[in-house]
Amino acid sequence: MKIPNSELVKRVIKQVIKKEGVIRSQEQLGKDVESELKRIDNEFQISERRARRIALEIPEVEVTIETRKSEGKRPENCPACGEELKSLYAENLENERIQVGFKCENCGYSGDVGAFTPMRYEFRYIKKD
Repeated sequence: MKIPNSELVKRVIKQVIKKEGVIRSQEQLGKDVESELKRIDNEFQISERRARRIALEIPEVEVTIETRKSEGKRPENCPACGEELKSLYAENLENERIQVGFKCENCGYSGDVGAFTPMRYEFRYIKKD
């Protein structure tokens, strides 16, 4: 088993997403990227999670995260990239400031107070000018 370096993985992710147009799950991204990496070296392996985290670092890759209803305490850090989450507030009818959600300024993940567990990731290639 060999672990490919991040730069190689970034190139392969861009290539795979360009070819497919849209990849509709983290699982599919992991499989497609590992398949391409094995064409380079049959010993290469990559986890779906690592592929997702590296994809989040690529400016030409847009990642959309669907969330589902969740029980319990909201996460302190972004479940997608691990960075700190920023709280989002609004005022209610009594002019009280209440938390309505949170957002990651690094990757764009957002959730509301009742739905914050990532359910599906979608990866899309976008052209940056």
